[in-house]
Amino acid sequence: MAYDQCVAICKPLLYPAIMTKAVCWRLVKGLYSLAFLNSLLHTSGLLKLSFCSSNVVNHFFCDNSPLFQISSSSTALNELLVIIFGNLFVMSSIITVLISYVFIILTVVRICSKERKYKAFSTCTSYLMAVFLFHGTIVFMYFQPANNFSLDKDKLHHCSTLW
Repeated sequence: MAYDQCVAICKPLLYPAIMTKAVCWRLVKGLYSLAFLNSLLHTSGLLKLSFCSSNVVNHFFCDNSPLFQISSSSTALNELLVIIFGNLFVMSSIITVLISYVFIILTVVRICSKERKYKAFSTCTSYLMAVFLFHGTIVFMYFQPANNFSLDKDKLHHCSTLW
């Protein structure tokens, strides 16, 4: 989407020629392939773990961190893979967005009309909000120190106590 926005703002007359259906499909296939390989890597790592003591996942959904906590085998390699690939994917995504928005800002600054500047920035605002919400959630969920991680954090226990 960052590439799409950059082309739409920076080269609006060439947009149909640049963002063809084939280019869109290549981008989608590439991203889905990377996501699949990432999931396959982490799933194969989880399959090598032993779970002898407990089979209760104390979390809203079955994610890596809660599974690491109930594993009876060493999870050091799995945690390292989460850190490496998590940082790789998140940082590459953030850098792509930042680079595209540098080009967008440089293009919008050269626009003379205030109305056109406003229109260009307003088309990007909703996308930027979605990117910040998505990446902010990922950073706060996955990139916190291991000693700060708690399965009970931000969970509501026993809804009946509220009534």
